[in-house]
Amino acid sequence: MKGLILKDFYVISKQMKFLLLLLVIFTLLMGYTFGVFALLYCALLPISTIAYDERAKWDKYAAAMPYSRKDIVLSKYLLGLMCMIGALVIIFIGTLVYGLFTDTVFTGESITQLLYMIISFFCITLIFMAINLPVIFKWGVEKGRLIFIMGIAAFAGIIGATSVIENTSTAIEIFLNNYFYIVVLVAVAFLGASIPLSISFYKKRDL
Repeated sequence: MKGLILKDFYVISKQMKFLLLLLVIFTLLMGYTFGVFALLYCALLPISTIAYDERAKWDKYAAAMPYSRKDIVLSKYLLGLMCMIGALVIIFIGTLVYGLFTDTVFTGESITQLLYMIISFFCITLIFMAINLPVIFKWGVEKGRLIFIMGIAAFAGIIGATSVIENTSTAIEIFLNNYFYIVVLVAVAFLGASIPLSISFYKKRDL
């Protein structure tokens, strides 16, 4: 499993460096606002590695190695989670630094609210990943591209709409703060259903 994850990190190393640079710069300039898109990008990284694997016919090579299809699927989920958790930490620290530059006074309550918001966005992005990965494992990147693109468009559309509609973003913040634990439970439920689905789909695929 460790070897699979290291292989994927090597494959996406250039993307990771670019993402890290953008994440640090924009978080310092915009606070946690950019973090939503950074988390979404992290959720897409496992799909990028699957696309590379399919292009290189790596799945057929992996079949001859001591890795089960379950191991391969789990490695993609772990990759996404590790990248998203890393982004989460950077967003939190970057937002605090951003607050210093903008003379924002952080109290214990405001830091707690910030954590609730960032973790809520993390959970929403986790749901996005949990929906998309089974689709990709069932039909592959090429065949699943349409559903995949529709998912991205819907996600981006919702985020874009909330940024232009007056008071909507504030309402969302209030909702996420009030229903934080529900959002977390829903994300865990989606992930819990997504992993066995992906394993089942991938085991049935012809490589």
